[in-house]
Amino acid sequence: MNVKVKKYFYLLFLLNIIYIAVALWIVYPIAFRDMLQLEVARNSFQAEQILAFWQSQGLMNQVETFLILNLFYIPLYIPLLWCSLQYFTLPTKHEILIRAAKFFSLLLVVAGICDAIENWALLNLVQNGINEWNLHLGYDMAATKFSILLVTILLLIISVAYILLQKLVPEKKKNYFNPKP
Repeated sequence: MNVKVKKYFYLLFLLNIIYIAVALWIVYPIAFRDMLQLEVARNSFQAEQILAFWQSQGLMNQVETFLILNLFYIPLYIPLLWCSLQYFTLPTKHEILIRAAKFFSLLLVVAGICDAIENWALLNLVQNGINEWNLHLGYDMAATKFSILLVTILLLIISVAYILLQKLVPEKKKNYFNPKP
């Protein structure tokens, strides 16, 4: 395995943890689950209820700050996932997992773009009030982003499980499917 990938993986992992901790401290009491409600609000009624609650609690500044901080978080978590794909799929030496990792590495760029568009749309929604276009754009970008991230994380889980199985199950001496020496 490439030593640089390993170093970048650990560095990015640490930076992500620090960034999340600092960001959550800055926007307290808003949490990821609160923003997730707005991201997946499918209609203006849901979005209006969420925004009205935040308005009544005096949390609109924290919501705006959260969305802005999230824009700066994209360049941290996308490279972390890219390095994770390299770090966990290359040691498997499984051609399909490695090819899938290359493909999803490219899709991570799309997920990052979707996340940026989503945050822009939601920030516009928070600052300027409910707008159906921004609401649907934010929802569609969130759905696309989460779909890519979910499959990427699933690939990572499969790769880690494959590595663990390689270590737990001893390799057979004879290949019955290819009897040639």
